[in-house]
Formats: sequence, structure tokens, C-alpha cells
Amino acid sequence: MRRLALILAVLAASLGAFGAASAQAASPWTLTNLNLGDGETIFGLTCEPSGFCIGVGQEGVVIQSTAPTAGAGAWTVGHISPAENLNANLRGISCPSPTLCVAVDFSGGVWTTTDPGAGAASWAPTRIPKAKSLFAVTCQSTTACTLVGAGGLVVNSSNPTGGNSSSRGSARGTAIKSCRRAVRFKACSNPESKKSLSKNTIARRCRMRLRKSSASCSEVP
Repeated sequence: MRRLALILAVLAASLGAFGAASAQAASPWTLTNLNLGDGETIFGLTCEPSGFCIGVGQEGVVIQSTAPTAGAGAWTVGHISPAENLNANLRGISCPSPTLCVAVDFSGGVWTTTDPGAGAASWAPTRIPKAKSLFAVTCQSTTACTLVGAGGLVVNSSNPTGGNSSSRGSARGTAIKSCRRAVRFKACSNPESKKSLSKNTIARRCRMRLRKSSASCSEVP
């Protein structure tokens, strides 16, 4: 009995040591939790040989780090605001050079930045007509990018930032758009909408106010 008990004790100790060693060597990966919101799922990430990493995800979230293995504190979290009829639901990213990153927006377009390290504010949107449900992007170079989407959709561009000048415009153009949004809100948020008026009447009066007020936006310097 003593001999049997001794054998069992040795086996138990050996198995315990083996289990501990196996647990330690089970994975070469280290987990880091950035504590993002429930909807801020990261769908795409890319890293440069320099160590700079940048990722994108739902709700316009952008994460970046120059030391991705240094823990949560080494990561910066920012957010792109929806614009140009794009929801900032980012599903993939490709950075063919240190001066260009292209992120695909599921709702039908791309976001680009020529200064990836500058944070979320440096990203500009470009809506792609008739494109939707986009899932991934890859850029072989700054002049060759390909997007893919649902139903076998493939979209190519030799100038991925080119749409920004026409769809987004200059700083003045952006200011004019902001002015027009403010005018629309003021014109179409009249208290009379709470009165007993038909929807058609309210809409017609809204359009009339817009025509009278929007002209002032052209005076934006």
C-alpha cells in the first residue's frame, strides 16, 4: 500500500508540473484589453515594420500605437464622425505607405488619411456611388487600391484620395456645408410643426425658408 501511495503521489506531482508548464507554454500571444464600448468592434488592423499599428472598427473607432506590445496604455483611441452619407462603420484598413491609409466603410465608401499618426481628425470621407456592404480593402501601392463587398462586388481605384477634393471640397466648402446644415435645422425646426398642419404644408414651408436662407451661405469666406 505504501508503495502504491508513493507511486500515485509521484504521478500526481509529475502531472501537476506538466500541467503548469503546459499552461505557461499554451500560447505565445499576450492579451490586451482596450476597454472599448460594446459596439466598438475592431474589424481591421495593420502594422508597419517601424512598429506603428493602426486599426479601425464600428462606430468610427480608430486605435493606434507605436508600441503595440506595451499594454493598453500604449494605445490611442479616437473616433471618426459620420459624414458624406457614410456611417463610419469601418470594416478594413490598408496602409500602402507611411503617408497613406485607406479604410473601407461598410455603408458604401472609404476614409483616407495622408497622416495616419495624426489621429481620427485627419481622416476624410469619399462616398462611392452604387457601392454598399463593403467589407475589405487592400492597396498594393498608393495608386492601386481594391475594395470588396457583398454579392461579389469589386471596386478599384488608382487615386484613392481623389474623391476628397470633389466630394468634400476645400475648407471653405466644408464651412458652407456646415452653414447649410444649420440653416436646414433652423428652417425645419419651426414651432409651427407642432400645430395641426399637414405634413405637406410643413414640408412646403420648410423648402421656402430654405431657399430664402441658404443664399447667405455663399457669403462664407
